Amino acid sequence: MGGASVKKKGVIFTLEDAKRYGVIEALIEGKMTNGEAADALNLSKRQVQRMKKKVAQNGPCGLIHGNRGRPSSRVLPWKDHVISLVKEKYSDFNFSHLAETLEEEEHLLVSRETLRLWLRRENTETTTPSKEETTIRTGGAHALSRWLSPPVVWRRTFHLAPCYR
Repeated sequence: MGGASVKKKGVIFTLEDAKRYGVIEALIEGKMTNGEAADALNLSKRQVQRMKKKVAQNGPCGLIHGNRGRPSSRVLPWKDHVISLVKEKYSDFNFSHLAETLEEEEHLLVSRETLRLWLRRENTETTTPSKEETTIRTGGAHALSRWLSPPVVWRRTFHLAPCYR
């Protein structure tokens, strides 16, 4: 929708809304047909008929979606609280542990992935071990040979046979 808007009685009309209202008003006055209005608005005849009915019942506000001006239902209202908790109290938790702890201790149900997205956007990292910090797992000679083998180049595979003695 366009950037310009007109606000009247708590309802915001964009230029697109004003265009739609003008076409529907002309349709109601009998200056155009449903087909012509549908072509002008790039909609189907059925959608134009629904819009005409809503404008006849509610006036120009019938064109405005009922959720306009309301916050999204997908927004969790405690996002800022969770981010401040992570900075103050849970900075050394990984995402999975953080999600579990927030549910158990703070009674906040936030998924691991949501926490990851929120904290990455805020540049608040929880502790995740870097490659240098990871330990070598002991798995015998095969694990050691994997560790000592040259790095794998993309689209190139090194086949290492396990060493048995």
